[in-house]
Amino acid sequence: MEPLYIGALFAFSAAIFFSLSSVATRRGVLHGYVYSTVLISILIGIPMYLLAALLFHEIDNIPMLTLQTIIPFILAGIIHFVIGRYILYSSVHYIGASSTMPIVATSNVFSAFIAIPILRETVTPFKVLGLVTAAIGIGLIASMSLNIKGFKKGVILAFSSALVFASSALIVRYGLIVFNSPILGVLISYLSALPVYISLLSTQVMRREMNNIPRKTLTYILISGVLVNFGQLFRYLALNLIEVSVASPLISTIPILTIIFSYLINRDIEIINIRNFLASIIIFIGIILVIMGST
Repeated sequence: MEPLYIGALFAFSAAIFFSLSSVATRRGVLHGYVYSTVLISILIGIPMYLLAALLFHEIDNIPMLTLQTIIPFILAGIIHFVIGRYILYSSVHYIGASSTMPIVATSNVFSAFIAIPILRETVTPFKVLGLVTAAIGIGLIASMSLNIKGFKKGVILAFSSALVFASSALIVRYGLIVFNSPILGVLISYLSALPVYISLLSTQVMRREMNNIPRKTLTYILISGVLVNFGQLFRYLALNLIEVSVASPLISTIPILTIIFSYLINRDIEIINIRNFLASIIIFIGIILVIMGST
């Protein structure tokens, strides 16, 4: 198979893994355990990325690491995996994956606009139209009249995580310009996030949470951790083979796939209706418009 087709397959596989992970995460954080879910995902990710770095020979680049090359990945690790992932899983806890993931997917839109002043990228009509379109999709979800405790809080958390992920994406982009070793980069990010979460085990509340996870909940948390890390791995593999303009639309199908998988697996605990499905489609269109304006 040609690299284009393999890369496209990897990109769509990443979308599938991310979507399934969000579905499993919903089960894992349904009754809390957000801290534990994030910590376990990091603990699972480190050996997975270490193995990937060995398989793809990126481990050979370690002697070339300098303080300048690792700082962006350390910052990305703190911002993305410590702050962003915790906020994301908290949002899933409150409003479910089917409402959280479409909002979080707009991080692609926000990163394009944050890049304008920072990376001196240009404003285009497609970018503006994409932002407006994505905002309509977010508005559809946020305006749902649901008698669900914490719904507004969950929407705010999802929107916040989108902004956090947008910021971390720009840092990673800069880091890969300075040191083009993506798998090793994400491994450094995970290793940077781990001490923060380990240190939280010094608190009695976090130790109690880790020690009291029900076996069934732990199973979903472990599945979520494996799936999200496979998603990250396939995303990097795709971007190593094909251009961002090809990979991004495929990866951006996450909101739609999440709705479908949530309906098939979690319909008893998810918010699934015409409005959030339509919002997912609108947000997807907004992302595509921004991608078109960036190419």
